[in-house]
This record gives sequence, structure tokens and C-alpha cells, in this order.
Amino acid sequence: QEAMGSVSAGRVAVAEAGVLGRALLRDELVVVAPIPPGGPGVALPDTGVVVAMVAPVHEAGGAVGCLVVASRHGGRDYRHGDQAVLRVFAEQVSLAVTDARTHEAMWQAFHDPLTGLASRRLFTDRLERALVAAVRAGTRTAVLFVDLDRFKIVNDSLGHAAGDSLLIGVADRIRACVRDGDLVARLGGDEFAVVLEDLADADPAVAVAERIIGAVRAPFVLGGREVFVDASVGVALNPEEPCSGELVLSNADLAMYQAKRQGKGRVEVFEPAMREAFSRELELAGDLRRAMDRDELVLYYQPVVDLSSGAVTGVEALLRWRHPRRGLLAPAEFIPLAEETGLIVPIGQWALATACHQVSAWNQDLGLAALTLSVNLSVRQVARADLVEQVATTLATSGLAPGQLTLEITESLLLTGSDAHSTEALADRLRQLDRLRVRLAIDGFGTGYAPMAYLRDLPIHMIKLARSFVARAGEAAGGQLVRALVGFGHALGLVTVADGIETDEQAGVLIAAGCDLGQGYFFARPQPAAELGPLLLRRRVAASLVDLADLSDLADAGPRG
Repeated sequence: QEAMGSVSAGRVAVAEAGVLGRALLRDELVVVAPIPPGGPGVALPDTGVVVAMVAPVHEAGGAVGCLVVASRHGGRDYRHGDQAVLRVFAEQVSLAVTDARTHEAMWQAFHDPLTGLASRRLFTDRLERALVAAVRAGTRTAVLFVDLDRFKIVNDSLGHAAGDSLLIGVADRIRACVRDGDLVARLGGDEFAVVLEDLADADPAVAVAERIIGAVRAPFVLGGREVFVDASVGVALNPEEPCSGELVLSNADLAMYQAKRQGKGRVEVFEPAMREAFSRELELAGDLRRAMDRDELVLYYQPVVDLSSGAVTGVEALLRWRHPRRGLLAPAEFIPLAEETGLIVPIGQWALATACHQVSAWNQDLGLAALTLSVNLSVRQVARADLVEQVATTLATSGLAPGQLTLEITESLLLTGSDAHSTEALADRLRQLDRLRVRLAIDGFGTGYAPMAYLRDLPIHMIKLARSFVARAGEAAGGQLVRALVGFGHALGLVTVADGIETDEQAGVLIAAGCDLGQGYFFARPQPAAELGPLLLRRRVAASLVDLADLSDLADAGPRG
């Protein structure tokens, strides 16, 4: 005959909610007897109820609901004792609601809402306590900094929902790689961290990092398709003396950065030299931002030789940096930094324009009408939608014929997008360049295993054999590989170029293999325009090409590249 419970008033005004509304508005216990048949408004769900006692339930000092005791027996009378009991129950429910909301708020403050992992706040607190305990116990605590490789490609091409699903899947796999007591956190974006306590040295942490890399490397199924990502992991242990968690996390971050620099999908353990190198790199990045304004960047030009005739058919523009303190820097010393900072875009635009104007001037002033130019394009440049317009504008203003410009892209660029969107975007960009009549070359061919379909379907005109293959051309196995690559290129109707020829033996093997063009220190070292131009003028021949024998004075000691 009696029932106690909470009753929702639904989406109606509180004043129209009958006995429930009265208790909420007055914020006090209300007893109603008798209740008219049907009740006023939304009094109670059961029209057979004739007497009721309602007490408000509170959260944070305000009434948020009601606790109801009701009876269908007309003779029931709720006296002071009954009301006191209901007030006690209501207070207990209020405390439970407040505790639940507090617990939920605390959980949300200390956990990542997407993956359920610890948040950066909880991670920092736990790490600080772990470091104090490690010093007392004489043990080591390790931090693993995990960063996903290629996550942005998935997120941009498949959408944020797929990206979120991928992050959840990665979180589950990382959790499965650690012990129950180990803390796994999501620091933000696609960055995760792990705290491992009670270690003797770095070996167990490296083992966990390798398990994480292997687990993340397995395919994820998103929207019915397989998606592949990798993880780069940095490991840092606390020093023997007390230190902050911020320092250990920063060390792990630097180690992760080193792992990415070493090829991604790998683990690196922090060493103090990494911080020194990072500080130097930060300083170098600042210098690089000012280098263009100070006219410190210069172009060197290396002749490209027709291996069958021994004539110079063109030049490749190579970037150099005349650093005010470090001297002349080769591309390998600053181009990766320019890529990471985005400075490669304005630097690349300047290099393309400067080289086109220079070679056009040589062709007009020196009577070398057939001299061609090769220029490297960075990944960031190819990704820009205005690349084709920039190339067209540069050709028009410089006067260089489109067919005399070769744009080189790395073979790895063809493999950066396994998703259809990025691959088609790249293909469309290359087709637009092809319609300008410029030539396209794959640089470093043979190292990235580019699918044959790319060479067949994309408007590629030439392949440039990787230096590592050319360096081994004099060996038996290396010579066979070079001949195979040259034959492969010719089978597809492509011009073959050998880069980095440094010995007579290498040149002989490449000539015998039928390689079309070559360049390297064996023929001529890169020269600034002011030095190469006069030599081209002095050695000019009737065919408007420079004979190979006339380049002997360029093959002396000097910077390679």
C-alpha cells in the first residue's frame, strides 16, 4: 500500500508539478492528504494514491529533486516521526548525489574524457610522487613519451571521428603493454605518456616501449578499412639526485624527438647530449629565420653530364648557408630544420626563382641555349595549392623555357599518403606541373620502394639513382643493382640520372649500364654562380654544351653535395 521513491515531474513548470512542485518551491517537506482524484497537475504517477509525503533532495545547497512516500490507504497519517525518518533519508540521498557529482567532477578533472586515460594533471601529480619514492628507495622511475607517426594524415583524410576512434584504440593497446600498477596518460592530441616505477635500469622501460611500438604498428580497422600508424617513443629515467617531474618528462620528449629524427617508429633513451644538441638547434632555428633577410643563403650549381657524350647538359641548384659563425653549411645541416619550422617554403620559393633567373641568364648571355636546370622541391612545397601558380610565374618572369626546368621530388614523398585523398592530391599537383611542360624527376630512387604503378600513372620523366647505390657501383653486387635500376627506368621510358659519382670506376660502370646522365664530385664540385659562369663562358663550344674534358679544373678539393 505504500511506496517510496523519486518521481520526475517531466518537462513542466515546477509550479504546475503538484505536490512535487510545492516541495521544490518551498524547499521543505510537504504532506498532502487527501489527494483529489487525478491530482493537481503532475502530482503523482498513480491516481490511486490518496496521501503523500514529499521531501526535497539537495545538491550544492539547492533543491534538485524529491523523495516521495505515498499510500493508497485513506486512513494513513504521516506524523512527525514519519516525517523525521523521510528527512533523514532525503539528507542521505542529498549527500549521495553530491558525492556522486563530486566524484564525477574529480574523475573528469584527472582523466582524459576521450580515452579514459589519466590526464596531464594526474600524470604530473603521480610522477612527482613516484620520483620522491624512487629517491628514498634507491630505485629508478622511467617516463615513456609516445607520439604517433602519421596520425595527422588519418585525421585529415578520414575525419575527426575516425581520428578519435584511432586514439581510443591506441590507448587500449598501450594499456595492454604495461603492468596493472603503471600509469598511462594522454597528454593531448596524439601524445601519450607512461610512468614505470621500481626499475633498476632502462632495460625494462625499453622493452615496454618496443612492445608499445609493435602493438601500435598492427593495423586498425576504421570505417571498414585498414589504417596503419607508427609510434616513436622516448625513454627517460630520473637521475640519482632529486629532480622535478617536468625535467624527466622534458627529457623523454627530447628522446622521442630524436627517435623521429632517426627514422620514426623506434625508441630512443635520453642522453644529456640530446639537450645540448636541442639547444644548439633552437639557436640555429633563430639564425635561419634571419638568414634570408641577411642574404646568407646562396645557391651553388653542379654540372649534370651526358654520360654517353661527355657534355654538360645542365646544372642542379644546391642550397648553401653562409653562417656568420659556423661557416659554409651544406643542406643536410639545416634543410631538415627548415622543413620542421616551415621556413622551407619561403626558402624554396627564393631558390627556385633565383636559379631560374640565373640559368636563363646563362642561356641568353653565354649562348648556352640548351642548358637545363634541376631544383629540389620539399614536401611542404608540393603540399601547397599555389605551387603550380608559383612555378608558372617564375618561368614567365625569368624567361626560362618550361622544358629546361626539372623539378625533383623524393621517392618517399610518393609513399607519404596511403590514403586515397593525399595520393590523388599529389597526382593532381604533378599533372598540373606536367601541363606546364616542366620535367619531373624522382630523387633518391630505389630507397623507398615506390610502387611501379606510381611511375606508370604519374607524369614522371626521369629517375635519379640514390647516392648509396652509386657509391657501391664498383662492387659486383652493387654493379648488378645499378644495371637493374637503369634497365628498369629505361623499360618505363624514363631518363636515368646517377647522383654522387666520385670515381672513375663508378662512372665506367654507369656508362656501361647505359645510364643517361650523371653528376658528382668526379666531374665537378658544386660552384657558386660567379665561379661557374665564367668557366662556362670560357669553355663554350659550338653545340652550346660544355665538354666534359673542360671540367677537370672543377674536380679539385672542395665541398661535396
